[in-house]
Amino acid sequence: MVVISSLELRDIVEKKIECSMKFPHELNKSMDSENITYDVVSDFEKLMRFVRGSRL
Repeated sequence: MVVISSLELRDIVEKKIECSMKFPHELNKSMDSENITYDVVSDFEKLMRFVRGSRL
């Protein structure tokens, strides 16, 4: 059994979040479409504004 301390786990989670924030930017660079935009939202309200057509 592998035991991970909370500090190690926190570092792992922070690195995963950092990578996930970069992913939409990389998708936008690789896609050649003006109809699709990938972005990151921090909460449900921002998501709904984006879906309804407002910019973040």
